Amino acid sequence: MTIAEKQIPTVLLVVSNYLTAHSVGAERVRKFAKYLPEFGFNVCVLTSTKPDHLSSESTKIYRAFEPGHLYRPFFRRCFHKSYPSDSGQQVKPLSRFESELDKTLLHGVRRWMLDNVLIPDLGITFFPGAIWTGRKVVRKESIDIILSSGPPHSVHLVAGCLAALTNRPWVADFRDGWLFESLNPLLRTDNWRRCIEKKMERWVSHHADTIISVSQPICNYFEQAYSLPSAKNHVITNGFDPTDWCNIRPIPQDTDKFRLVYTGSFSLSRMTQSPEPVLAALQTLQPEVRAHLRLALVGELTDAERSAIQKYGLSDIVKEIGLVSHSESLAYQVSADCLLLMVGSDRSVATSKLYEYLYSRRPILAISAEDTAAADIVKKTESGKVVAPDNPQAIAATLTDLYTLWKKGELICRSVGIERYERRELTRQLAEICGELVQSKCQAVS
Repeated sequence: MTIAEKQIPTVLLVVSNYLTAHSVGAERVRKFAKYLPEFGFNVCVLTSTKPDHLSSESTKIYRAFEPGHLYRPFFRRCFHKSYPSDSGQQVKPLSRFESELDKTLLHGVRRWMLDNVLIPDLGITFFPGAIWTGRKVVRKESIDIILSSGPPHSVHLVAGCLAALTNRPWVADFRDGWLFESLNPLLRTDNWRRCIEKKMERWVSHHADTIISVSQPICNYFEQAYSLPSAKNHVITNGFDPTDWCNIRPIPQDTDKFRLVYTGSFSLSRMTQSPEPVLAALQTLQPEVRAHLRLALVGELTDAERSAIQKYGLSDIVKEIGLVSHSESLAYQVSADCLLLMVGSDRSVATSKLYEYLYSRRPILAISAEDTAAADIVKKTESGKVVAPDNPQAIAATLTDLYTLWKKGELICRSVGIERYERRELTRQLAEICGELVQSKCQAVS
């Protein structure tokens, strides 16, 4: 069956961690898969993760073999005291690698492989199996268009090759920058690795039919770096899905405490994000404010971040909640008096957490440079305050102002125009782009 003969087009989503429970990035793709059928698309998924409790009967999921799955759990058990598996169960470390020498040697091997062999990322081990399986899926499911979503950015190489081999249009979705404000520290300086990946990024930008970026700064980068026309270069932000809040109930809290809540990780998710500015600000608060303020950290902390809490003498007002389910994280958000957002200085950052915060309709304290995508959204929606991360005094003053408003019962969040960030609306925009590409392909072959 040719593309022109089909009435309902089918999109193949290529993403390496589609079924991973704790993957925030994969959540964006899962929401695309959820709502694309409402806009006239069937959906298939090509992924590398093993099926688990997140699999969906409404979406056809194909798994390609990835050797990385054979040794990734081994390394995690070597370096972590314990960690949650994809199914949510705690996994204990391997006792044979308890010595610091063993861990140092293993870490060196792993680091060398990641820096010098697995380029552009660990997901490249997904490439051979994904090409083999993907070509079969394209034929079997009569795929009309391919959409890749990264990081890991190796999925764009997979999708690009599949598109070339099968003559299908291809959309590349960037949830974070590749070279622009990269998550990989090696790519933030000029070196041989950046040179190689620059060629990869250029190939993707030139061969993809459309580039989608999660924020305007990333979109601007592609326009400036590769002279992409506006017709090929689009922004579809992250967002929120109101159905995620259907059964969410606030967590009981002390009513005489000003509850500041942060959900997610700090430096574990992005190296420019650090809790130190907030911790320094909390240390300087006036006694009355400090006595009535509590900060809940809902997510995973590093040992260095725990030490910083101790260093600033904040154990009495900062509580580490640890890793929780997504629904429990949302419950903490709606239970807050104010939500803390750590952005740092990277202009492209506007995390999924920001949009959840918007729908929670709680005032946001964004620790961010003024020119970031996140700061722009907070200001446009009138959802909170933005304070520079290099100014603990200003952070402390803003916290005091927020506390004063809360005490008077005047702390509000306007949430102006947040409807534009609903996942259904964002998927409609994606469907419009995909529909135009499929239509162009139909006209070309007819």
